[in-house]
Amino acid sequence: PKYLSRLFKEKTGAGFNDTRLEIKIRMARKLLTSSVLPIHEIADKLGYKNMESFIRIFKKMTGHTPAAYRSTPQGTSRARSRSVHHS
Repeated sequence: PKYLSRLFKEKTGAGFNDTRLEIKIRMARKLLTSSVLPIHEIADKLGYKNMESFIRIFKKMTGHTPAAYRSTPQGTSRARSRSVHHS
């Protein structure tokens, strides 16, 4: 795993775990705005067994809880353009 993570970072410039998390949050955003699935089902689809963990991570990455994000107009740039990269 360390070797593959290092290769991934060399090729992409980003860490594997950060990239995986970014993809999950992108998928969550899409599901929140394009479906009526309950938040616990979205969390489950993304591999989170603990909905509270999903909510905490989503809020940290986007600045909004999933419910608040879902209720924002789709054109809101703040919710969609916030950087999801972490050190």
